[in-house]
Amino acid sequence: MSLKNTKVGFIGCGNLAQAILKSVLVNNIMSKDQFAFTNRSEAKANKIKSDFGISSYDSNDELIDSSDIVIIAVKPQDFLEAVEPFVSNFRPEQIVVSLAAGVDFKSLQALVTTTPRLVRVMTNTPASVSKGVVGYYHSREDGPLDSTIEYIFGSLGRVYPLKDEDEFAAFTVAVCSGVGFIFEIMSYWSEWMEQYGISRLAAENMILDTFKGTVLLAEQNSDMSLTQLQDKVVSKKGVTQAGLDAMNEMELERLFRVSFEKAVMRDKELAKFISP
Repeated sequence: MSLKNTKVGFIGCGNLAQAILKSVLVNNIMSKDQFAFTNRSEAKANKIKSDFGISSYDSNDELIDSSDIVIIAVKPQDFLEAVEPFVSNFRPEQIVVSLAAGVDFKSLQALVTTTPRLVRVMTNTPASVSKGVVGYYHSREDGPLDSTIEYIFGSLGRVYPLKDEDEFAAFTVAVCSGVGFIFEIMSYWSEWMEQYGISRLAAENMILDTFKGTVLLAEQNSDMSLTQLQDKVVSKKGVTQAGLDAMNEMELERLFRVSFEKAVMRDKELAKFISP
C-alpha cells in the first residue's frame, strides 16, 4: 500500500502523536512533507518542528482544509474546545481519527457529522519503541479505511480491529492501562527480592528477563493457551503451586477484575467532557 500523496494533520502533538510520527518516519511509511500539526504552545511547536522536520499551522481550520487524514490528539478535557469550532470544515471523504480516551464513538459521531469516515484508535506506550499494541474501531464496512489505519499505525506494533465500544473499552484498560498495571506488579516483585538482599538494579533486571523470557516462550508455543503453558511449568505440590495456591486463597483474580472494572468506569466518566 502507498500513501505517498496523502496529507496527515495532527490537532495537538503530544507524546502519543510524537510516538506515531517517530515510528512512521523511522520505518519510512510516509515522508516528513506529508505531515503537519497544530499546537497551542509556540515553544513546543518550535521544538516539534525542529525534532521532526514537519510543518505547522497557526489554526486548526487551516490544518483540516489541507489534510486528507486528521488525527485528533488532544486530551479528553480539551477535545470539545479543539474540535467543535471547526466541525463544518471536515469533508465527506476525509478520515478523522480520534486518539482521545473516553470520547466514545457515539459522541464522536454526534460532534463530527460532515464525514462518516470516523475512527477511534488507542495504543499503549510501547508504541514509542515500535512494540505497541494498537486497537481501532469504526462503524463502517470500509476496506480501504481499514487498510489505511492498519498501514499507518502498523509501524507502532500489532494492530487489532475491534467490533464495538465494549471491546474498545476492554482493550483500553487491559492493553493501554495494562502497561501501568504490569509496572506496578514488577515494582512489588522487585521490592520483595530486595528484602532478601538482592540489589534493586539486579532485581529489576532479573524481573525484566523473566517477563521477556516468558513472552518469548509463549510466542514460540502459540498453539498452546496461556493456561496450558502454565501447566507445563507448574508441578503439583511444588514451589510454584504453593505460590499459586496462596494467590487463589487471596482472590487475586477478583482483585484484578475489580481493578479493571474501576478503570473501565473511569474511561466512561471521561466522556462527560464532550457531553452536551
